[in-house]
Amino acid sequence: MTTVFPVGLSSKRYSAEFQEEAQYARQWQRVLAAAYGNGPITCLCRAAVAGQRQLAIKLRQSTNLYSVARYAHTGHEHNPECRYYAEETARSGRQGYAEGVLQEDDKGGWRLRLDRGIDARVREAPSPDEQPPDTVRAPGARRPSVSLLGLLHFLFSEARINVWAPKMEGKRSSSVVWREVVKVAERTTISRGVTLDEILLRPAMRERPEAENNAKIIRAARQHQRRLVVVGQLAKDKGEVTPAKLTLSRPFGSPHLWLPPAVWERAQRRFGSTVRSWHRGEPVVAIALLELRTVRPGDSGPGAASIVDLALMRVTERWIPIESSYERLVEQQLVATHRQFVKPLRYDADEFALFPDFWLTDVGKWLPMEVFGMQTEDYVRRREAKRRWYLAEFGSHWWEWVPRHGTMAQSVPDFPPKATS
Repeated sequence: MTTVFPVGLSSKRYSAEFQEEAQYARQWQRVLAAAYGNGPITCLCRAAVAGQRQLAIKLRQSTNLYSVARYAHTGHEHNPECRYYAEETARSGRQGYAEGVLQEDDKGGWRLRLDRGIDARVREAPSPDEQPPDTVRAPGARRPSVSLLGLLHFLFSEARINVWAPKMEGKRSSSVVWREVVKVAERTTISRGVTLDEILLRPAMRERPEAENNAKIIRAARQHQRRLVVVGQLAKDKGEVTPAKLTLSRPFGSPHLWLPPAVWERAQRRFGSTVRSWHRGEPVVAIALLELRTVRPGDSGPGAASIVDLALMRVTERWIPIESSYERLVEQQLVATHRQFVKPLRYDADEFALFPDFWLTDVGKWLPMEVFGMQTEDYVRRREAKRRWYLAEFGSHWWEWVPRHGTMAQSVPDFPPKATS
C-alpha cells in the first residue's frame, strides 16, 4: 500500500531494506537506541528541505522496542506514497472540524471525538446528522465531533487508500485494504483508554484469525457493555425495498446485523446516490454503529446486533472513494493514463468547504482537479464561486470538467502533462 523510503540519521543513510528486513532487525534497533533523544532522523522520500520531514523515535515500554513515527502536523511534507504521509487539513474536508476534534500526537497516534459514545448504557441525544432541519449548523460552521462517515473517511485517508500511483496496480486487494485500516484503528483513541481496534469488527473469512478476533471483540464488548463499529463492503443487492438485515461481504465472526427501518430510511435520505449505485451493482463500503442484543445462556455464537447508525461510501475497483459517477470516470482515466493522484475526502464538511475533487500529484506543484457535474441553480452559483477561488489561489494551474448533462457516454478532457524529471 505504501512505500518505505530511506532515512537519514547523523549524516548516514539507512535503506528501506535495513529498516524492514528481519536480518537487520537487531542492528536497526541498536541504531534507533543510540539516536533516541540525541538528534533528528529525517525521511528521504523527497529532496532535502531544512527542518522538514523529521521523524520521532519512540520506545514502546511493553516490548522495549524502538520504532519511528512522524511528528504531528507534518504528514503533508512527505511524498504521497510514503508511509509517513498524511493529508494537510486545508486540502480536504478535515477543515470542517472544530479545533481538538481530530488530535494527532508525536507518536503516530490520534484521538477522535465521535458523535456518539461507545458506552451502551448511556442513552444519547441524536447525532447532528439526525436532527431536524431547523437545527442544522450555519454554512461554514465547524463541526464539534466526527460522524460515522467522517470516521470512515479518516480511516481510508490515514490508511492512504485515497492515494494512487501506477506501481500500485494489481496490489490493492480487499485483504490489503482492511489490514491497513486496522493498523490505523490500532493507533486511534476514541474513548478514555480505548482504541478503535478494540471495538472494530472487520471483514473476515470463515475460520480465519480475523474471524476469531471479531469473536473476541464481541465477548469483550458484552463484558464491558460497549457499542461496536463494523466496517466492510456491502454484499450484492437482493432487491429488497426495506432490507431487514445489513449483509456485508466476509461477515464471519460478526453478529447478524438487524437494520431498523428508520435507520435505513435515514441512510437513503443522506446517501441516496450511493444507494442507487449499490442497486446498479457498484461497490459500496458501509460502516455501522451497533448495539449487541442479549444472548441466551450457553449461546457461544456472535449473536445479533441492532444498527444504531449507518453510513455508506462509494468506491471504485481500486477502493478509491468517490462521490459521483463522473468522478468514477475521471478516476478510471487517471489510472488508465498511469497518473499519480490523491482523492481528498469530505469527512463532515458542508458544500461551502473549498477543496478539489482530486489532486494531481505528478505535475510538480500539486494541481487541483474539479468535476462540475450538476446543473441546479444553487450548484451553478457555487460552481462560479469555486472557479473564482481556483483562479485566485492557483491562477491557471488547475483542471476542470463540465460534463454534458444527461449522459455518461462522453470523454474526459485531457489531463495536464506529467512533470519532466
